[in-house]
Amino acid sequence: MVMRTMVLRSLGAAIAIATPLITLQPGAIAQSLSDCQPPDDGEYLLLVVNDSDATESQLRQTLPPSAEITRCQYLEQDVTRVGGFTEQDTANTWAQYLTDIGGLDVVVARPSTAVGVVDELPSSSTPPTPEIEADESPTVPEPTAPEPTASEPTAPEPTTESSGLSAADFPMLPPGSPSPAPNVPASPAPSQGADTPATAEPALGIAGLGYRPQALGRGYAVLVDYSNDPNVAIALQETLGASVGLVAYQQRPYLLATLTSDAAIAVSVLQRAGDAGFTTMVVNGQTVILLTPRVALTP
Repeated sequence: MVMRTMVLRSLGAAIAIATPLITLQPGAIAQSLSDCQPPDDGEYLLLVVNDSDATESQLRQTLPPSAEITRCQYLEQDVTRVGGFTEQDTANTWAQYLTDIGGLDVVVARPSTAVGVVDELPSSSTPPTPEIEADESPTVPEPTAPEPTASEPTAPEPTTESSGLSAADFPMLPPGSPSPAPNVPASPAPSQGADTPATAEPALGIAGLGYRPQALGRGYAVLVDYSNDPNVAIALQETLGASVGLVAYQQRPYLLATLTSDAAIAVSVLQRAGDAGFTTMVVNGQTVILLTPRVALTP
Protein backbone atom coordinates (compact mmCIF):
# COMPACT_ATOMS: atom_id res chain seq x y z
CA MET A 1 0.00 0.00 0.00
CA VAL A 2 2.85 2.35 0.81
CA MET A 3 4.58 1.45 -2.46
CA ARG A 4 1.36 2.16 -4.48
CA THR A 5 0.95 5.55 -2.80
CA MET A 6 4.51 6.48 -3.65
CA VAL A 7 3.99 5.43 -7.27
CA LEU A 8 0.80 7.51 -7.58
CA ARG A 9 2.49 10.51 -6.01
CA SER A 10 5.41 10.17 -8.41
CA LEU A 11 3.03 9.95 -11.37
CA GLY A 12 1.15 13.02 -10.19
CA ALA A 13 4.40 14.94 -9.89
CA ALA A 14 5.38 13.90 -13.40
CA ILE A 15 2.05 15.17 -14.80
CA ALA A 16 2.43 18.47 -12.92
CA ILE A 17 5.88 18.94 -14.37
CA ALA A 18 4.85 17.96 -17.92
CA THR A 19 1.77 20.21 -18.05
CA PRO A 20 3.64 23.56 -18.34
CA LEU A 21 5.71 22.10 -21.15
CA ILE A 22 2.55 21.27 -23.11
CA THR A 23 1.05 24.74 -22.67
CA LEU A 24 4.20 26.37 -24.04
CA GLN A 25 4.06 24.54 -27.35
CA PRO A 26 1.55 26.89 -29.13
CA GLY A 27 3.69 29.88 -28.17
CA ALA A 28 6.75 28.16 -29.56
CA ILE A 29 4.94 27.56 -32.86
CA ALA A 30 3.84 31.21 -33.05
CA GLN A 31 7.40 32.36 -32.44
CA SER A 32 8.62 30.24 -35.35
CA LEU A 33 7.11 32.81 -37.76
CA SER A 34 9.59 35.46 -38.84
CA ASP A 35 8.78 39.17 -38.57
CA CYS A 36 7.07 40.67 -41.63
CA GLN A 37 9.42 42.56 -43.90
CA PRO A 38 8.62 46.27 -44.38
CA PRO A 39 7.47 47.50 -47.78
CA ASP A 40 10.09 48.44 -50.35
CA ASP A 41 10.33 51.97 -51.67
CA GLY A 42 7.21 52.71 -53.67
CA GLU A 43 5.52 49.45 -52.61
CA TYR A 44 2.19 49.04 -50.80
CA LEU A 45 1.37 45.93 -48.75
CA LEU A 46 -1.75 44.16 -47.60
CA LEU A 47 -1.57 42.61 -44.13
CA VAL A 48 -4.32 40.03 -43.68
CA VAL A 49 -5.03 38.52 -40.27
CA ASN A 50 -4.88 34.71 -40.42
CA ASP A 51 -8.12 33.74 -38.69
CA SER A 52 -7.54 30.16 -39.86
CA ASP A 53 -5.03 28.08 -41.81
CA ALA A 54 -7.27 28.46 -44.87
CA THR A 55 -6.69 32.23 -45.10
CA GLU A 56 -3.44 31.94 -47.06
CA SER A 57 -4.99 29.43 -49.47
CA GLN A 58 -8.00 31.72 -49.98
CA LEU A 59 -5.70 34.62 -50.83
CA ARG A 60 -3.71 32.60 -53.36
CA GLN A 61 -6.93 31.62 -55.14
CA THR A 62 -8.29 35.19 -55.17
CA LEU A 63 -5.31 37.46 -55.81
CA PRO A 64 -3.50 37.74 -59.15
CA PRO A 65 -0.46 35.48 -59.71
CA SER A 66 1.86 38.51 -59.52
CA ALA A 67 1.00 39.06 -55.83
CA GLU A 68 3.81 38.16 -53.42
CA ILE A 69 2.20 36.19 -50.58
CA THR A 70 4.14 35.36 -47.39
CA ARG A 71 3.01 34.23 -43.95
CA CYS A 72 4.75 36.13 -41.16
CA GLN A 73 4.28 37.80 -37.77
CA TYR A 74 3.47 41.46 -37.14
CA LEU A 75 2.79 42.94 -33.70
CA GLU A 76 2.68 39.34 -32.36
CA GLN A 77 -0.15 38.47 -34.74
CA ASP A 78 -0.14 35.73 -37.35
CA VAL A 79 -0.72 37.54 -40.66
CA THR A 80 -0.29 37.02 -44.38
CA ARG A 81 1.84 39.67 -46.10
CA VAL A 82 0.73 40.47 -49.68
CA GLY A 83 3.25 42.59 -51.57
CA GLY A 84 3.87 43.73 -55.11
CA PHE A 85 1.45 46.69 -55.28
CA THR A 86 3.02 49.86 -56.69
CA GLU A 87 -0.15 51.99 -56.59
CA GLN A 88 -2.03 52.84 -53.38
CA ASP A 89 -5.40 52.85 -55.16
CA THR A 90 -4.84 49.29 -56.43
CA ALA A 91 -3.90 48.10 -52.93
CA ASN A 92 -6.93 49.88 -51.42
CA THR A 93 -9.28 48.33 -53.98
CA TRP A 94 -8.05 44.80 -53.25
CA ALA A 95 -8.20 45.45 -49.51
CA GLN A 96 -11.80 46.60 -49.81
CA TYR A 97 -12.72 43.59 -51.94
CA LEU A 98 -11.09 41.11 -49.53
CA THR A 99 -12.91 42.80 -46.64
CA ASP A 100 -16.35 43.10 -48.27
CA ILE A 101 -16.45 39.86 -50.26
CA GLY A 102 -13.86 37.65 -48.58
CA GLY A 103 -14.79 38.61 -45.01
CA LEU A 104 -11.13 39.08 -44.03
CA ASP A 105 -9.45 41.59 -41.72
CA VAL A 106 -7.13 43.62 -43.97
CA VAL A 107 -5.03 46.75 -43.56
CA VAL A 108 -2.84 48.54 -46.10
CA ALA A 109 0.78 49.32 -45.24
CA ARG A 110 2.35 52.14 -47.20
CA PRO A 111 6.05 52.94 -47.78
CA SER A 112 8.02 54.71 -45.09
CA THR A 113 8.31 57.80 -47.33
CA ALA A 114 4.56 58.42 -46.96
CA VAL A 115 3.13 60.38 -44.04
CA GLY A 116 1.37 58.26 -41.43
CA VAL A 117 1.46 56.39 -38.12
CA VAL A 118 1.18 52.67 -37.45
CA ASP A 119 -2.31 51.53 -36.55
CA GLU A 120 -2.99 48.22 -34.82
CA LEU A 121 -4.40 45.38 -36.86
CA PRO A 122 -8.17 44.94 -36.46
CA SER A 123 -9.00 42.56 -33.63
CA SER A 124 -12.75 42.28 -34.13
CA SER A 125 -14.10 39.18 -35.86
CA THR A 126 -16.43 41.40 -37.86
CA PRO A 127 -14.55 42.98 -40.80
CA PRO A 128 -14.84 46.75 -41.18
CA THR A 129 -17.00 48.27 -43.86
CA PRO A 130 -14.72 50.59 -45.82
CA GLU A 131 -15.96 53.19 -48.23
CA ILE A 132 -14.26 54.97 -51.09
CA GLU A 133 -14.44 58.54 -49.89
CA ALA A 134 -15.38 61.29 -52.30
CA ASP A 135 -14.70 64.36 -50.17
CA GLU A 136 -12.42 65.82 -52.81
CA SER A 137 -13.20 65.85 -56.48
CA PRO A 138 -10.53 64.11 -58.60
CA THR A 139 -8.30 66.51 -60.44
CA VAL A 140 -8.60 66.40 -64.22
CA PRO A 141 -5.16 66.80 -65.81
CA GLU A 142 -4.36 68.70 -68.97
CA PRO A 143 -4.53 66.56 -72.12
CA THR A 144 -0.75 66.85 -72.47
CA ALA A 145 1.08 64.92 -69.75
CA PRO A 146 2.73 67.23 -67.18
CA GLU A 147 6.41 66.93 -66.47
CA PRO A 148 7.09 64.69 -63.43
CA THR A 149 8.03 66.46 -60.21
CA ALA A 150 11.65 65.80 -59.32
CA SER A 151 11.42 66.52 -55.60
CA GLU A 152 9.92 64.03 -53.15
CA PRO A 153 8.19 65.03 -49.88
CA THR A 154 10.15 64.30 -46.74
CA ALA A 155 8.41 62.04 -44.23
CA PRO A 156 8.26 63.18 -40.59
CA GLU A 157 9.83 61.14 -37.83
CA PRO A 158 7.61 58.21 -36.71
CA THR A 159 5.65 58.82 -33.55
CA THR A 160 5.15 55.22 -32.41
CA GLU A 161 7.20 52.06 -32.42
CA SER A 162 6.17 48.45 -32.94
CA SER A 163 7.68 45.27 -31.54
CA GLY A 164 10.77 44.46 -33.61
CA LEU A 165 9.91 46.87 -36.45
CA SER A 166 10.17 50.61 -36.95
CA ALA A 167 6.86 52.46 -37.08
CA ALA A 168 7.95 54.06 -40.36
CA ASP A 169 8.09 50.60 -41.95
CA PHE A 170 4.36 50.00 -41.66
CA PRO A 171 2.32 53.24 -41.82
CA MET A 172 -1.24 51.96 -42.09
CA LEU A 173 -4.22 53.04 -44.15
CA PRO A 174 -7.78 51.72 -43.79
CA PRO A 175 -9.06 49.98 -46.96
CA GLY A 176 -10.48 52.44 -49.47
CA SER A 177 -8.66 55.51 -48.15
CA PRO A 178 -7.82 58.16 -50.76
CA SER A 179 -4.21 59.10 -51.41
CA PRO A 180 -2.88 61.71 -48.94
CA ALA A 181 -3.18 65.13 -50.50
CA PRO A 182 0.17 66.49 -49.18
CA ASN A 183 2.10 63.78 -51.05
CA VAL A 184 0.53 64.26 -54.46
CA PRO A 185 1.38 67.41 -56.43
CA ALA A 186 -1.80 68.91 -57.77
CA SER A 187 -2.22 68.93 -61.54
CA PRO A 188 -3.76 72.04 -63.14
CA ALA A 189 -7.34 71.66 -64.29
CA PRO A 190 -8.12 72.44 -67.94
CA SER A 191 -9.58 75.89 -68.51
CA GLN A 192 -13.13 76.17 -69.71
CA GLY A 193 -13.48 76.50 -73.45
CA ALA A 194 -9.80 75.77 -74.14
CA ASP A 195 -9.02 74.03 -77.39
CA THR A 196 -7.81 70.46 -76.99
CA PRO A 197 -4.52 69.79 -78.80
CA ALA A 198 -4.97 67.17 -81.47
CA THR A 199 -1.70 65.49 -80.52
CA ALA A 200 -2.97 64.63 -77.01
CA GLU A 201 -5.31 61.89 -78.24
CA PRO A 202 -3.82 58.41 -77.60
CA ALA A 203 -3.27 56.77 -80.95
CA LEU A 204 -5.21 53.58 -81.62
CA GLY A 205 -4.77 53.75 -85.36
CA ILE A 206 -8.54 53.96 -85.71
CA ALA A 207 -10.40 57.07 -86.83
CA GLY A 208 -13.59 58.43 -85.32
CA LEU A 209 -12.71 58.38 -81.60
CA GLY A 210 -14.21 61.26 -79.67
CA TYR A 211 -11.88 62.86 -77.13
CA ARG A 212 -13.74 64.41 -74.20
CA PRO A 213 -11.61 63.97 -71.05
CA GLN A 214 -13.55 63.94 -67.81
CA ALA A 215 -13.45 62.21 -64.44
CA LEU A 216 -14.60 58.60 -64.74
CA GLY A 217 -16.45 58.50 -61.42
CA ARG A 218 -16.85 56.43 -58.30
CA GLY A 219 -16.54 52.65 -58.34
CA TYR A 220 -14.28 49.80 -59.39
CA ALA A 221 -12.66 50.40 -62.79
CA VAL A 222 -11.33 47.33 -64.62
CA LEU A 223 -8.57 48.47 -66.99
CA VAL A 224 -6.76 46.58 -69.76
CA ASP A 225 -3.32 47.48 -71.10
CA TYR A 226 -3.60 47.41 -74.90
CA SER A 227 -0.04 48.57 -75.75
CA ASN A 228 -1.38 50.92 -78.46
CA ASP A 229 -2.58 47.90 -80.45
CA PRO A 230 -6.16 48.32 -81.76
CA ASN A 231 -6.42 44.57 -82.24
CA VAL A 232 -6.38 44.19 -78.46
CA ALA A 233 -9.48 46.38 -78.20
CA ILE A 234 -11.22 44.29 -80.87
CA ALA A 235 -10.35 41.04 -79.09
CA LEU A 236 -11.46 42.43 -75.72
CA GLN A 237 -14.86 43.47 -77.11
CA GLU A 238 -15.32 39.98 -78.52
CA THR A 239 -14.33 38.38 -75.20
CA LEU A 240 -16.67 40.49 -73.06
CA GLY A 241 -19.44 40.76 -75.64
CA ALA A 242 -19.72 44.48 -75.01
CA SER A 243 -18.13 47.73 -76.14
CA VAL A 244 -15.11 49.06 -74.29
CA GLY A 245 -14.00 52.60 -73.52
CA LEU A 246 -10.72 54.45 -73.54
CA VAL A 247 -9.31 56.04 -70.36
CA ALA A 248 -6.12 57.54 -68.96
CA TYR A 249 -4.63 56.29 -65.70
CA GLN A 250 -1.32 57.51 -64.28
CA GLN A 251 -0.78 59.42 -67.56
CA ARG A 252 -1.08 56.24 -69.65
CA PRO A 253 -3.93 55.12 -71.94
CA TYR A 254 -5.91 51.96 -71.08
CA LEU A 255 -9.03 50.22 -72.31
CA LEU A 256 -11.97 50.41 -69.90
CA ALA A 257 -13.61 47.00 -69.54
CA THR A 258 -16.17 48.11 -66.94
CA LEU A 259 -16.93 50.58 -64.14
CA THR A 260 -19.13 49.19 -61.37
CA SER A 261 -19.87 49.73 -57.69
CA ASP A 262 -20.23 45.96 -57.23
CA ALA A 263 -16.89 44.39 -56.29
CA ALA A 264 -18.07 40.92 -57.33
CA ILE A 265 -18.86 42.13 -60.86
CA ALA A 266 -15.50 43.88 -61.10
CA VAL A 267 -13.60 40.76 -60.08
CA SER A 268 -15.69 38.62 -62.47
CA VAL A 269 -14.78 40.87 -65.43
CA LEU A 270 -11.17 40.98 -64.22
CA GLN A 271 -10.95 37.19 -64.17
CA ARG A 272 -12.67 36.75 -67.54
CA ALA A 273 -10.29 39.15 -69.23
CA GLY A 274 -7.29 37.71 -67.39
CA ASP A 275 -8.20 34.14 -68.33
CA ALA A 276 -8.36 35.27 -71.97
CA GLY A 277 -4.76 36.48 -71.77
CA PHE A 278 -5.26 40.23 -71.30
CA THR A 279 -3.13 42.31 -68.91
CA THR A 280 -5.70 43.68 -66.46
CA MET A 281 -5.97 45.64 -63.23
CA VAL A 282 -8.73 47.01 -61.01
CA VAL A 283 -8.37 50.56 -59.63
CA ASN A 284 -10.41 53.28 -57.97
CA GLY A 285 -12.56 54.92 -60.66
CA GLN A 286 -12.06 58.35 -59.11
CA THR A 287 -8.40 58.28 -60.16
CA VAL A 288 -9.20 57.55 -63.82
CA ILE A 289 -9.85 60.04 -66.63
CA LEU A 290 -12.45 59.01 -69.21
CA LEU A 291 -11.39 59.85 -72.76
CA THR A 292 -14.27 58.19 -74.62
CA PRO A 293 -16.95 55.81 -73.31
CA ARG A 294 -16.97 53.70 -76.47
CA VAL A 295 -14.15 52.84 -78.84
CA ALA A 296 -15.37 52.74 -82.44
CA LEU A 297 -13.40 49.82 -83.87
CA THR A 298 -13.94 47.51 -86.78
CA PRO A 299 -12.02 44.24 -87.35
